[in-house]
Amino acid sequence: MNETVPAGPADDCYGGELSHGDGYDAPPALQEIDEFEARVQALPPSPNTIRFCLDWLSELPGESMHTYESNRRDAIQLTGLFGTLRELIHERRPEVHEVITAMVDYYDDAAHDPRHLQEMVNRLAGEATTYLHEGLVFDLERYDALTKGGFVESAVMPDEHAIDVLRRLQRNTRPVDCSRPPVLQDEHANQRLEWLAGAPDSQQRHARLQTATDYCNDRLMHAYEGGADTQRGEEYGVHADLLREIAWVETKQFEYLQQLAGEDQIRLAKQPLYQSILLMHDLTHNYQFDRREWQAFLDRLIQQGDHAARQMVFDRVIAQVQQCAADYHDQPGRKDRLWSGVTGRLLEFVLASASQDCCRPGYQSTGSLADEHTP
Repeated sequence: MNETVPAGPADDCYGGELSHGDGYDAPPALQEIDEFEARVQALPPSPNTIRFCLDWLSELPGESMHTYESNRRDAIQLTGLFGTLRELIHERRPEVHEVITAMVDYYDDAAHDPRHLQEMVNRLAGEATTYLHEGLVFDLERYDALTKGGFVESAVMPDEHAIDVLRRLQRNTRPVDCSRPPVLQDEHANQRLEWLAGAPDSQQRHARLQTATDYCNDRLMHAYEGGADTQRGEEYGVHADLLREIAWVETKQFEYLQQLAGEDQIRLAKQPLYQSILLMHDLTHNYQFDRREWQAFLDRLIQQGDHAARQMVFDRVIAQVQQCAADYHDQPGRKDRLWSGVTGRLLEFVLASASQDCCRPGYQSTGSLADEHTP
């Protein structure tokens, strides 16, 4: 079946209508995982329902992605106060916990001894992007500044002092073991995720990441085209296990893209793993996904030179995320988060070598692109 995936409208389980044009109403607070699972099971599979369900999953307390998303929201709250600290957090750089700890310690110290924080500023000074602005991070008034709260599950969060946001980030950026995959009811998925988690080196890790990504993509396309989920014995709805599988695989995709050196980015569009990642992005962001259109795009992409291929990816990803952002017209926090993660890295590769015509004014070279591209 090669028809375009319908984006809506469709009846939803919250008593409203899911409409591509107007976007979904965010669900009420989901306090129980079983309640979340029951609600998503009632939704028709499509790229926009998957995107929204992934967002809901990331905000559900107790899920492994909850801390990541909390950090992203906090980073957005700090926008403009300390340079591009937000990008350091979005990129999940190894130094982020030490940087934030140094900032909190500087504020809390009675004498406001700047030496430790100055060490961090100096350490990051050689980066292509300067994450800490020396003229800002030592300004104590900025730590006391009120930051605008965002949205969580459609609720408006209260404004907070920047130092309180930094303290929460200090707790939530402590190194933890996120290498273990979720345990799913689909044994085929469990095998692939465990295989990926146990990869002994980067070469095998990349091959196994492609296997896991392809498996997710196959399940998504099968669901979109009206097939029953044979692994679950179900004929309708979005299963929470599939969402958890996609969310974990996306974190591994982000790690892969983040670690690519400059020379590895050459002819990236011709690499099967990169193509699989692009396909998953399409399947979770392209409301008009069509299998034949995707294949035609991929055929054109691999025929292009490196610069032209990057531009094609840029144009496609930008269009998809702007479409998703329109559904978050009244939820700026969620809208901002659309531009980070895998999306942000896909666009980074383009912007690293693209001409100025490809960039909008004011673009910062790393991290979230929401300020520059959100309608």
